[in-house]
Amino acid sequence: MAGDTKEGVTLELVTGSAEIFGTDLQLNKKYTFPSGTRTAVFTYQGCTLELIGPTVHAYVSNNTPMAIFANTHAGLEDICRDTENGEASRGFVVLVVGPTDVGKSTLCRILCNYAVRKGRSPIFVDLDVGQNCLTVPGSISAAIVDQLADPVHGFQLEQQISYCFGSTTPTANMPLYELLIRKMAENTAEWMKRSRNACISGMIINTCGYITGEGYKTLLTIAESFEADLVICLEHERLYMDLNRDLPNFVKTLRFPKSSGIEDRSQNVRSYGREAMVQRYFYGTRALPLKPYRIEVPFESVEICQLGAEKLPDSCLPFGVSADDHHTKVVYMKPDMKLQHHLMAVSTAKLISPEVLNHNVFGYVVILEVDLQNHTFALLSPVNELPSKVLIYTEVVFMDDQINL
Repeated sequence: MAGDTKEGVTLELVTGSAEIFGTDLQLNKKYTFPSGTRTAVFTYQGCTLELIGPTVHAYVSNNTPMAIFANTHAGLEDICRDTENGEASRGFVVLVVGPTDVGKSTLCRILCNYAVRKGRSPIFVDLDVGQNCLTVPGSISAAIVDQLADPVHGFQLEQQISYCFGSTTPTANMPLYELLIRKMAENTAEWMKRSRNACISGMIINTCGYITGEGYKTLLTIAESFEADLVICLEHERLYMDLNRDLPNFVKTLRFPKSSGIEDRSQNVRSYGREAMVQRYFYGTRALPLKPYRIEVPFESVEICQLGAEKLPDSCLPFGVSADDHHTKVVYMKPDMKLQHHLMAVSTAKLISPEVLNHNVFGYVVILEVDLQNHTFALLSPVNELPSKVLIYTEVVFMDDQINL
């Protein structure tokens, strides 16, 4: 089902049983989906649905890979039980790969929800910097999933960790992207060591749709860094064959078809989706609204840096001196009007130094205004006081239209 671009659509389960991406729908409860939503309702035993509002597409199809996904969940649950009984040292680590618009995020959500329905709390890692569904675009994130995703608004998770990448495409800085992947792998491995429940429940990893050239090499890096046991490749046969050839023998690879209802998204649709993610981060959802703060901070009370710098030509360097790795260089940024409307990460680092790369972030703010005359920033923030003075610049722009805070 795809909602109209101007109005929302209300869905109600009238008879039978059904689910949305692994979360059961309640009988006779109205679910209102915002404009632009693309979703699918699945039923094992049949149901009657009522849709109110204009839709772009709404149809019934018998062509679905849900039976394959359910069987995969059953196999993963067997590994959880083996770990619980001491027959395995840890739960599964599943890597979901494939090109854009084949349903990677959807499969991850289904597997996480099915695990929660069995009483598990898997770690969900989202490495998609373009459409990150845990925090905001331009980041990689991980969370312990201990509750079902909301059918409309997705996961509402508190216990999570995030690293700022700063761009919505890995190709903007592949060395930095791979460095942050390794940092995330170290953190999630610690989670599994410290938490018996997380160790039993396993890990599900979502990836970007960049699968050729350096993107393919990055998939191998991800599999190695997270010590993946299973790689699920959606739709792409050549990618499946290459991974089957290049991954160690102990890593099992599977190829699944994509759902017939998945459509390619235009750049406009992707941009709209990113804006909606940032909007949800600060303002929440209709079911769980949030009230962000507008706070004023003097220039001297914050330090802004950028991860990565332009490479200096050799002619600009002193004789006998080689350039530092510009991809992972931490660069100080002066207050400037070009920072206005940009999303910033609030680092857990105490000051700007190369150590910023080793720190995750508290959360994210938006610079609403840059007042050069009074030397102040106006920030949109989830909290009324910044927990750190170090902000990391991102290329993500958010034009906030709810200025009366």
